[in-house]
Amino acid sequence: MTLNNPGSASQHKDSLDSYSAEDGAYLIDAIDSSRDGVSGRALSSLEQALKRGFNSETEKAYRTLLPESEGFYVEDAGVVWRFYNTGFELGNWVEELTKDPVVKSYCTQEQAIPVLRENALQLPSAPRLYNILKMMYKNRNSALQSQRDVVEKVRSGLSNLMWLLTGTALNYSSDGSCRVLHCWNGSLDSLELGESANLVGPNGWVNELSGFEEAIYSIFKERDLCEFRKVFNWFSGGFDPYLWRAHRKPGFASKQAVVIGRDDGKNIFNIGANYIVKGCALGWSARLSIDL
Repeated sequence: MTLNNPGSASQHKDSLDSYSAEDGAYLIDAIDSSRDGVSGRALSSLEQALKRGFNSETEKAYRTLLPESEGFYVEDAGVVWRFYNTGFELGNWVEELTKDPVVKSYCTQEQAIPVLRENALQLPSAPRLYNILKMMYKNRNSALQSQRDVVEKVRSGLSNLMWLLTGTALNYSSDGSCRVLHCWNGSLDSLELGESANLVGPNGWVNELSGFEEAIYSIFKERDLCEFRKVFNWFSGGFDPYLWRAHRKPGFASKQAVVIGRDDGKNIFNIGANYIVKGCALGWSARLSIDL
């Protein structure tokens, strides 16, 4: 992995005059070293600057020297993981996810939502959670050792929880139609406001040959099934995703949750969109980053 053109890096150097002396020195050294072709020193100095926080100046240097990161940066922020510049729906988001479940046992959406609301948190929707995993997958081989390490800590920590409950609710109708509501608020009436989706169909492995594009897009907002398979194979430690859904018209109305996870001893990563209704409830929050 190579560092970006030092010309653009030197332009950023001029903006550091008002930055703290020690931190500014690290960033200036990173930029100078990049310009001089000393990539190892540039990365080391950038690492030192980032240890003092991800802010507007360190972000500029980070984006300049490592453009392939797309500005995505993961931070260990105590009880939460903090994800900068997740790019969800092209927004400049800062998102947080609790390291531990807020409810201490597997629970339903109905059980988790009131507890999370008391703490100004939500369940992460399936698209939001997938997008975080996808950005980590894309940055798993970052030129920065600290980012490689923290991405692996997040991956292994979340994966070891086995089952993750999302905030995406599915409202199957008796005739086989379905509505998908992301970030469900717990109100049964609101389920009627979800996006119309054609989810009834066969269960099966999700890959580029499965023909599950419509279902996966409805649930996760991902159209590239090859990418989808790679992300979850990496996240789960080598298990391909398998979609479980209503495979025929249910004959009655049924509210379901999207839950992802795996069973011990089975070589499968489950995408539950039918009968799996419980999982670990992690707290999630997000804000648009206007000024770090």
